[in-house]
Amino acid sequence: MLNSLLIENFRSLEKLEVPQLGQINLIVGRNNSGKSSVLDALKLYASFSDEGTLVDIIDEHDEFYILEEDSSVSPYESLFYGRRFKENHKIIIGELNDPETRLSIEASKAVELHLPVDKESGGFLAYQVSYQDIDDQNEGRFEEDSNVVNTFKITQNKKTKRIILDNLADRIYRNRNRKTKMNIKSYSDITTSFISNDELGDAWDKVG
Repeated sequence: MLNSLLIENFRSLEKLEVPQLGQINLIVGRNNSGKSSVLDALKLYASFSDEGTLVDIIDEHDEFYILEEDSSVSPYESLFYGRRFKENHKIIIGELNDPETRLSIEASKAVELHLPVDKESGGFLAYQVSYQDIDDQNEGRFEEDSNVVNTFKITQNKKTKRIILDNLADRIYRNRNRKTKMNIKSYSDITTSFISNDELGDAWDKVG
């Protein structure tokens, strides 16, 4: 259980500090004051930024985004404060005074590496997939045909994992296409704009 709360650079929250939390906490505020952002942040913290949770947060808010050349990144910029990835711009969620248990989410461009492991499987060599961050200093060290991917680098409790944004963007598209098909109306409505309010009231009285 969280005893305090720190949220940085997440959605509408540039920085939120709650020094003390109780067993039951009530979140109040005006519209668009960041209440849903707090709940979404807690979902990510509890799930170690699960891929499905990330997709649901984007999809539940029906975020609009423009398909650009780097379209795999675009949907997830809305998770960051200011709706933009910036250098050294991390999402931080967790205890106010316990940095090691905090969840950290950082946008990172990385190269995919296949490292051989010391065992064979059915006559085939086994490889472990790893990722190395790319920055301005080491970008020229990799071969032109290297597989470069956009990722979220996620750290919590000394554990680190990568989520490939290219794959997650595809999941959003599939989710929205599925929902669009499911929301096709099985009924039709008739506008009443050509009926006066008095006539409409009489019609409802007859139905009653």
